[in-house]
This record gives sequence, C-alpha cells and structure tokens, in this order.
Amino acid sequence: MGSLRVLIVDDEEVILRVMAASLRLEGCEVFSAHSATEARQILMSQTLSAVITDYRMPGESGRALLGFIRRSFPEVPTIVLTGVDDSELARDLIREGADDFLAKPFRRGELIRVLGQVLARRERDAAWAQGWQDGVLSETINALAAAVEAKDPYTANHSARVACFARELGGDAGLTAAELTILDHAARVHDLGKIGVPEATLNKKGALTHEDWEAIKRHPTLSAEIVGRVGLLHQVARVVRHHHERMDGHGYPVGLQGEAIPLMSRILAIADAYDALTSDRAYRRSFDARSALAILESDAGKQFDPTLVQQFVHRVRLKLSDEAGND
Repeated sequence: MGSLRVLIVDDEEVILRVMAASLRLEGCEVFSAHSATEARQILMSQTLSAVITDYRMPGESGRALLGFIRRSFPEVPTIVLTGVDDSELARDLIREGADDFLAKPFRRGELIRVLGQVLARRERDAAWAQGWQDGVLSETINALAAAVEAKDPYTANHSARVACFARELGGDAGLTAAELTILDHAARVHDLGKIGVPEATLNKKGALTHEDWEAIKRHPTLSAEIVGRVGLLHQVARVVRHHHERMDGHGYPVGLQGEAIPLMSRILAIADAYDALTSDRAYRRSFDARSALAILESDAGKQFDPTLVQQFVHRVRLKLSDEAGND
C-alpha cells in the first residue's frame, strides 16, 4: 500500500492514533482530521487516495461528509466507521455512495483488508469503464468513417490506410500510446466533412472552379465540428481541423505555420497526402510509390514537416526494398 495518501476522520484521538499507526506501517501517508469541517479543508487542499471517516461525530456527521465527497471528489473511495450494531445504517451508507464500512471496534488487519479491497474494486471498475469508453469511441469513429466513405467511392478504405501510415510515422516520431490512439481516430475521420461537399465537386474530372475549391477547403473545419460534438473526442477534433495546414503558412483553414501546427496534424498531413498520391482519383491516375515519395520530398519544408517527411520516406523505402528483395 505504499505511496497511498489516506485521510482518517474521527473525533476520538485514540482511534485516530491507532488507525494512523496501522496505515503508516503499510507505507501510507496519513492525514488526520477531528471533524468533518477539518476533513473538508484537507480534501480541498490535498490529493487523496482514500478517506476513512467515523459516522457519529459532533457537528457534521459522517453521512454529510460522505455526501460532500460524492459530489465534489467522486474519484476518492470512502470507508465509513460505524458501531457494531449499525448493520442497517451501513447498508444505507453504501447505497448513498460509501465504498464499504468497518464496524468498531476493529483489528488492524481488518482495517488494512477492507482498504485494500476497496482500492482493488475501484481499480477494476475504472479499468472496465475505460474499456467500455474506448469501445464506444471506436464504434463511433468507425461509424463516422463509414459515413464519408459511403459518400465518396474514391475514398473507400482511404481512412484505414491513412490511419496505418499515420500510426507508423507517429511511432517513429515518439508519440505515446495515448497519442497514437488519438492520431488513429483522427486519421479515420479526417475527411468526414466531405459529406458537406457536393458529390459533383468531389468526383469532378476537370479543373476545379473557385467555388469548388472553397467548398473543399471547408471540409477540415466541418470534420472537426462534427467530431467535436462528441465531448471525449475534442483532441481528435483539433488534429483533424489542422491537417491541411502547411509549414509555409499557406494552408487552410487557419494558415498556421511551422511548429504552430499540431504535431499530430503534421503527421496526418503526410500520411493523407501519400495515400492520396498512390490512389486513383477522378481527375488522375495514381502515382507509383517512389514517385509519390519524391513529391513529398520536393514539398518538405513548404507543405510538409521536413523531419517527418525524412522519417516517412526512410520507412517506406525500406519497406519497398524488402518487398523487392522478396520477389
């Protein structure tokens, strides 16, 4: 239990001392309060791992303190100390949000056991909630990506390929696992705003008019606005909004320049451009991989981040060499 920061609350000094000694033997850092009022002050000034509070105290009760913790610090597990004959009260407190209870008098081993069980249960619940959240977000992202691919046949599987290229480049650029997840989500929905662009414009074989071009330039902003409506995807929305910015400041929608462009947006820009170059479009046939890499290199420092281009080109050329050697 080392490194835990535990607040104990009881108006009886002897009980505070016994609990504090027991917890410190387990390596916990202990904060003591003689009343609910004092406990509130500690809660608002410290980051805590758990609270153990008596129920019956002069002034504000343990039940009122429990309500305050549930409203203001729901992430902090709480154990309530009750009398040995208060089993019905204990059940009521758990229904009101207590994680567990401990009947007085208790042994040191009981205190440590109940605290350990509560913390383990919270950890399991948090892991389950995170897994559920990640699953819902993934399903949301896939549904949004399917919407744009149904709109534009030329982008079929485009977002999945861009996500693959972006993850590889992001790994080379040193992104964390959490950042790679954000980047993957952004790659899958970066063209979502194209559902607001007329199909005639998206599939036009001739030169684009000024009006056509303006409609297409709006798609990163529209993509970000749609994705941003899902509160948990606000970081994804930011990456998507700026993936058509240019290093020289001549991109859109804002005209950001250089490192003012988010790193993940710069990565996404290269992955998106490479897949676009190596795919057939309504207005041109695809480039072969080596020609596409040469185009990226020619625009390094102007449209694309030169360091990221170098990393991407190196990776793809190695892959091409390996494939050629296996033929």
